Amino acid sequence: MNKELLKNTVLTLLKSAPGLGNVQLRKGLIMVDALYHSFFKETLTGITYIKHWYGPVPDYDANNELYRMEFNEIKVAHERIGSKEKKAHYAITDPDFSVFPNKKAIEIIRDVAGYIITKKAGKLSEITHDAVYENAKMGEVIPIESIYCIEVAAEPWTRKEHFEAQSVIKELDKSGFNLSPFYA
Repeated sequence: MNKELLKNTVLTLLKSAPGLGNVQLRKGLIMVDALYHSFFKETLTGITYIKHWYGPVPDYDANNELYRMEFNEIKVAHERIGSKEKKAHYAITDPDFSVFPNKKAIEIIRDVAGYIITKKAGKLSEITHDAVYENAKMGEVIPIESIYCIEVAAEPWTRKEHFEAQSVIKELDKSGFNLSPFYA
């Protein structure tokens, strides 16, 4: 785990989406790491996620770091949402964007913040409670790839769809367009 990247990822999440609850913040971290991993084959924060009753959660070291942040960089306020109480998190210091390895990292964090701010804990948990999670033992590491590996049920192609796909491939081949950079 990279403590500087973790701290600044959390601060960027909270500056982009003030008032995130516990679940939103932790699910936001796993979503940031999964999306970043899908692009760069490594997580942004270096956190390992483990199976817990509440789904994949940051490992103990990362949770300790998040707790430590509550004394210096984050304010936690107890806010009533309907009949429930939420521990809302607010960044009280600004993130240091210079620690991020690239601009894509900041873009991913902001995109995730925009997504999770509108979602309740239950909906966010649906994303991470998959077959890999269900088959893991309590405390076992959850592979980050399982978070962004989506299986989609698909119907077999019709004859028309098959013909259209072949036509597109033939036209690309005739044009000499090189697709290899897109698959590198």
